[in-house]
Amino acid sequence: MGAVYAYSLRFIMTPDGIGYLDVASAYLRHDWTTAVNGWWSPVYCWILAAFLGIFPPTARTEYPLVHLVTFLCFAFTSWSFYLFWEALRSAVRGTNSELVGLPILTPLVVDLFVYSLFFFLFLPLVAVPTPDVFASAFVFLIAHRLLRFETSDSPTWRDGVLLGVLFGLAYLTKAILFYFSIVALATAVLNARTGSRKPLFVSALLFAIVISPWLIALHSSFGVWTLGFSGQLNYAWFVDGTETDRFLEPNGAPLPYFPGSVVFSQPTIYKVQTQPHITYLPWYDPARFYKSRRASFQLHGQIAAVEKNLIWLRTWLLITLGPMSVSTVSLLLGSGAVMLTILRRYSAIVMPVLVTFAMYGLIFIRTPRYIAAVAVLLFAIALVSVRFEPTDIRLLRGILGAGLVIFAVVSLPGVVDVITAAFSSHPDPMIEVAEGLERSGIRNDTHVATVGPAIYAYWARLARVNLAAEIWNDGVPQFWSADPVRRHEMLCVIANSGVSVIVGDPPQNINLDSWEPLGSGGFWMHRLSGHDCEQR
Repeated sequence: MGAVYAYSLRFIMTPDGIGYLDVASAYLRHDWTTAVNGWWSPVYCWILAAFLGIFPPTARTEYPLVHLVTFLCFAFTSWSFYLFWEALRSAVRGTNSELVGLPILTPLVVDLFVYSLFFFLFLPLVAVPTPDVFASAFVFLIAHRLLRFETSDSPTWRDGVLLGVLFGLAYLTKAILFYFSIVALATAVLNARTGSRKPLFVSALLFAIVISPWLIALHSSFGVWTLGFSGQLNYAWFVDGTETDRFLEPNGAPLPYFPGSVVFSQPTIYKVQTQPHITYLPWYDPARFYKSRRASFQLHGQIAAVEKNLIWLRTWLLITLGPMSVSTVSLLLGSGAVMLTILRRYSAIVMPVLVTFAMYGLIFIRTPRYIAAVAVLLFAIALVSVRFEPTDIRLLRGILGAGLVIFAVVSLPGVVDVITAAFSSHPDPMIEVAEGLERSGIRNDTHVATVGPAIYAYWARLARVNLAAEIWNDGVPQFWSADPVRRHEMLCVIANSGVSVIVGDPPQNINLDSWEPLGSGGFWMHRLSGHDCEQR
């Protein structure tokens, strides 16, 4: 199914994916100053760079290549989860109690339940070119190694080395996992017997060694010691920024970054700063581009952010994952107080999971990809903490089976849609635009404007052009409906900003004299010249 998702959605791209691709290209050019980025974590960029170097892509193959990378990450994550789940089941089989755990009482149903949850959360992420899937692999591998420390009588220094390396790679893949790793390490040290703590100290040492080169690179590039700027910038944007009705700059755009100066009003046209080889500079490295923005605690904004995140989390758990959540909670309540004793045994996993939820909850949690791994861990730990009498096996199968069947029925239509899309042969408009620009003689690093937000102009990366001006969504109808004189005035302003071509997706029945079609996807281009504006 992972391969089907990857193939069906092989042309899907996101603003984040463009950022990672641009960073990967910087590594391939050995442009280290540009490559060291305070926003995008490095490991996923390194993997993309390796594949781009080994398999140089064309406009038609670049995005499918990215999805191949993401699929391979998904396969690795699936294997990592398998290791964790098998270790967790073994830990349950090794307990001595009159009450029996679910993996012993009803192993097949529990396996179906857990793997259904895993695939439901992770299969859609195959279509999202971000490091979240790969980062999740390290979350599961860390949990797997922590279980080994919990169940082993004498963990070795090799166990400590491996755990420390996993901590370091997790942070380098996604910055928030630094805190996940710190909490996991601290909890494991507190829980461990005195003789078992030495390997954990080795883990701490290896953790520091693995991440130090990247921290030094960030310090050299930005002049401050930092783990990265994603946390503080997201806090500034979603807590005391746009989410609380405050724009980032006077007359700025109502999105979590400021694209550039306003060069025309009604409709608003922004001139965007550019840099060679960077598709869209404001989203390439906001930490470098927008240095003046810093997070500041504001109680009103913090309360509003937490409220929005809790509302989303409640809907996600009770509606999207409702059958799974109800079944799991019912079993936990039926277990009584013994469940709390068993949960405490897994505190080295539970504590970092809860801290991760809390950190996202303070800022922005409203997408499953951020919390998919920790959610799966939480459900898995909860299920193995359930204890019942062997005579309750029919009741347990009924509760788990009902939740699984309802969940499958609700989720099946989305899976069918993806499978159907795999057999679609419609040309992708982004590819057609890129190839049309190339046929029209538009070369690398040409400054191009968009009628619409430039952050979603995914064709620009394929055409290797720089997005230098943009008209926001609320101004698009005004641009296309303007009379010829007014539209010419807009085009001249854009041309005088150093833009050579403007690309848009016009509605029907619009006069497109002097515009050239870019394939059959509805996109058109218009060549701009400041000299023509002066003559007219």
